[in-house]
Amino acid sequence: METRAHYVAVGTFVLVLVTVAFAAVLWLARAQLSTQYTAYDIFFTGPVSGLREGATVEYSGVPSGRVKEIRIDPKNVEEIRVTVEIESNVVIKQNARANLETNILSGVSYIHVRDWPALPRGCRRSWRSSRRQRTI
Repeated sequence: METRAHYVAVGTFVLVLVTVAFAAVLWLARAQLSTQYTAYDIFFTGPVSGLREGATVEYSGVPSGRVKEIRIDPKNVEEIRVTVEIESNVVIKQNARANLETNILSGVSYIHVRDWPALPRGCRRSWRSSRRQRTI
């Protein structure tokens, strides 16, 4: 009789622990799934060594998104098209520029987006537009 009581207590404890763990995972996933993202295409003319899908995208040093896709641009094989998802509440200005940065200690690459100084009056920048998404 005594042994059976211990089995019931251990079984109840394990079930409660599994239920709490499952609830914690659902709570964390809800926070991740409720975030809205806007997709942008970034075109690089040089190598993107070390950059992987899922890598961090920072806007002025603040983590704001992730790399969704890395492909060679079919329209111009000399360019690499990187599709990123940036949180919708982050405002990307028209003069923003993206750079590929590498963490010195780990060697992991990430994309750093920052505002670029405004052009003098009368000057224009030429933009390459993407049919699918916005282009940085």
